[in-house]
This record gives sequence, structure tokens and C-alpha cells, in this order.
Amino acid sequence: MGNKFGSLFFHNHHNFSKQHISSIAEEYGLTKRDVLESHLWVYELYAHIQQHSGDKCVLKGGACAQLYLPLTAQRCTADIDVGTSLTPKELNDVLHSIRYEFNMKKFYASYSEYIPEMVKRNGKTIPLMTFMFNLPFVYKGGKKKRAPALKIDFLFLDTERLDKNYVTKGETIGLKLNYSPLCITSYSLICDKLLTFAVNSIGLEIYKSDGFYKNIYDLFYLINSFNDIKSFERICNHFKDSAYMEFDIKKMTPINVNLLLEDILYNLYRISIRDLSKTFEASSKRLMKFQETALQRDIREDLSLDTWSVMAMYLYIWTTAVKDFLTSGDYSTLSNINKILNQYENYLTLSDKAQDMYIRTLKTEILARDNRFYLDYIENPLRIIYLHNIICL
Repeated sequence: MGNKFGSLFFHNHHNFSKQHISSIAEEYGLTKRDVLESHLWVYELYAHIQQHSGDKCVLKGGACAQLYLPLTAQRCTADIDVGTSLTPKELNDVLHSIRYEFNMKKFYASYSEYIPEMVKRNGKTIPLMTFMFNLPFVYKGGKKKRAPALKIDFLFLDTERLDKNYVTKGETIGLKLNYSPLCITSYSLICDKLLTFAVNSIGLEIYKSDGFYKNIYDLFYLINSFNDIKSFERICNHFKDSAYMEFDIKKMTPINVNLLLEDILYNLYRISIRDLSKTFEASSKRLMKFQETALQRDIREDLSLDTWSVMAMYLYIWTTAVKDFLTSGDYSTLSNINKILNQYENYLTLSDKAQDMYIRTLKTEILARDNRFYLDYIENPLRIIYLHNIICL
């Protein structure tokens, strides 16, 4: 990339070179160098957006989530999700200024608004503008030519209503940030991601399985990174505000918070058992692609359908605790997670014969409650223990 770009970038230009990207990909066991390159540019480009917009733009979504996770749990992200109080014209001015500065240094960039076909046909239902920001990437992708662009979603809202902070000394895969990004707080982020599972109201469409798995991944590791009681209470107390803001943005009539949480619980449970039907043939191709392209080798090697189910059921029990706390101020349901893990630890101390008998007993009790499951698919005993606790206890 060379020194000719001087002070154009917030980060050293070497971070975006083939040599650096290849080295980081090897270190973390990432299979797609073009995905890693996009990930690095997400944080560089957002630095420019923040510089030109001040506190009018706030980072949300997956790029925000990684900054709250330890490096060992982070994944790659390819998009930028921003909440903004800029007007569409001001937003265009920001992107125009960034493009101009890049091009003046002969680092050629461009951008255009992207409107999906479905939106073109049905009109915009959410106050959102999406842009594709084109950059001269060094990796062009594999057999399928890579689109040389980052997708940026700008959600128009009152940023004063957002619970936000500057993340100092931020670090992500392959990059120590040379600026402090303005982000929604970890508590607000957890609430936002949890709301994506409210499929019958304000969540993702039920067919967007890749979005659900990304959020299961982020939520599981975020909750385990902020797993003290004070954090749990802050998340619970922030949940209503996040929900009502989402209803406002989507111009929907708010529903009772308990009904909203029931919707979330239903979908988490549905995801956790989706592969237990006798007619189930294969896992989601989108899930497999997400695993292979976005996750580090050490995490990817431990993943299976059972592992994803365990993460979803963990979130199910945690969300049940949120519901109980908002209803009665009682968070004792949280202890069920430790009870399950203790149950699993006790299982591991048993002889092989006793382990087999123990799991067969749990399976019998599960099938007595719901005989639709094909439990022979399950290889991980922890999944059986989770499922038994949710269904039978």
C-alpha cells in the first residue's frame, strides 16, 4: 500500500497489506483473507465516519459487539451498523467528504446508496439508508469475484436516547484501534441483540437463520463476559427502553414486555431443537458459511449442531431469568445455568455404563413429554441435560 497515503488512515497502512492480513489469518486460523480484510476496514472506515460526524453517529451491531469481547472470542464482521441523528443530506455530505479525502490521496474510493428489490417494491418501512462504500481491496475473493465494497446501514434515530460510551483502548482481530469509537453500551447491545429473536413482532424475519446464529454467537459470549449480578440487573432495567425504542423506530404499537419475552423464548427454543426432527437432513448452509468464514479456528473446531443448540438453550434459560426479574424482581432462575453445569460435571464422574444409563433415563423422560424428537442425532450429553431441564423440570 506504500507510504504515499501518509496520514490519511487512522491506522498504519501496513495493517491493510497482504502480508499483515495473511499473517493474522494464519495466527487466528481464519479461512478467508478477504473476509478478514473487510473486517479490518470496518473499523478504519468507521473512524472516518466518526471524525466527520462527531457524536451524531453511534456504532451498533456486530462490529460493536466484538469490541466488548476478549480477542479469543471475537469473530469477523463485514458490515457497519450505525445509529445516526444526521439528516440524509448530512449523511451524504459525510460520505462525500470521506471519499474526497481518499481520492485526493489517490486511494480511490466511491459509494452509492443500496436499496434492496423488496424495499423498492414495497417502500421503506424502517428509517434506514444503506450505502455500499467501494474500496481498493487487496484480496479479490475466490472463484466468485468479490464485490469491492463495505455495506453501511444508517438507522435514523435520536442518538440522545441511546445508552452509549466511547470504547477506549479497543482491540479487534488484527487491529489495535487508534481512536475511541462511540458505541452503544454493552448492556444496550445485549438488549438489541436479544430483541432480534422476537420474530412475531420487532425481530428478524424467521427465515434469516444466519442472522439468528450470528446473534446467538455474540449474545452467548457477551453475556458470559458480563455475567455478574449488577450487569444482569442493568441489562434487565434497560430492556424495556430498548424494546420501546425499537417499536418507535418501526412505527409499531408496543406490546406487553412479557409477551415480547415469550416471543423471544419461543424462537430460541425453536432454534435449539430445529435439527431434532426425523425429516431433518442437513444444517443450514448459511450457518456453515458463517462458521467457516467468520470464526477463529479454535472456536470453529469445537462447534457442532449440538454446541449451537446448547448456546441457544443457555440463552433460553438466561432470558427466562430476565423475564422473572422484570416480573417479580427475582433472579434466582439464573442459578439454573450453574445447576445444569454441575449436573454435567457429576455426569462426567460416572462410569461409562452409568453415563449411558443416566442419558437413556433423561431421553426417556424427554420423549414422554414430546415424542416428536429424534434424539439419536444428539452426540453431546450436555445438550440432553439442557433439553431435559427445559422440558421436564
